[in-house]
Amino acid sequence: STFQPSQTTLFIRKYELDVNSSKIMQKDDRKLMQKWADDFQIKRLDISMKYRLQMVKHQEHSLGGNGNIEWVNCLYAHRKETRRTVRLYHDNEHECLKTAASKDVTMRENVEQIEKQIANWRKGYRYLQNLCNDEYVGNTKETHQCLVRYMQNDNFDEVIHRLVLLKLGAMNDLYAYYNSSLLDLEECLKTQLSRYLERIRAVLDTLYKCYNIKT
Repeated sequence: STFQPSQTTLFIRKYELDVNSSKIMQKDDRKLMQKWADDFQIKRLDISMKYRLQMVKHQEHSLGGNGNIEWVNCLYAHRKETRRTVRLYHDNEHECLKTAASKDVTMRENVEQIEKQIANWRKGYRYLQNLCNDEYVGNTKETHQCLVRYMQNDNFDEVIHRLVLLKLGAMNDLYAYYNSSLLDLEECLKTQLSRYLERIRAVLDTLYKCYNIKT
């Protein structure tokens, strides 16, 4: 089919706009994804530090020697239990952080996969453009009409818009995942702190028995 020159020009401008705006979008989105990755890494560490400080505070409060030699002797005699309790908290904290970041790569790859499809669409557009240039050398009008025909075949010109919407959805999913990972991390560390306190109470029972025997 043949298109009016003004109509053809509009189509060509639209294709070029789609190509250029998708490149800008990719550049901006990559910067944004890197910013999110950095920001949420800091937020995760901040949350873990909040709970670790609580753990240390409880440890110092519960196991402080206060200069009492008998209590200090009991602390020394049962130092392995205390160390084990602290080590367990650190091990579990590490697992909480690991779980929080477990889907970072997958969720970013979902976005990157769509980026690849958008890049393939751009390559397809340039291929069709070169095909028409070769077919109608030096004839801009025919070259443009040829390109519009190819682009409208199987609605290839509309594919980019579907891919852009998919990418926006994947970006939203990535941001939502980062936020939910913070909530999950907080819940995980809260549980570990609670378990740590239970273990510390058990250690304290042993220390009190030791102290009572010595005094």
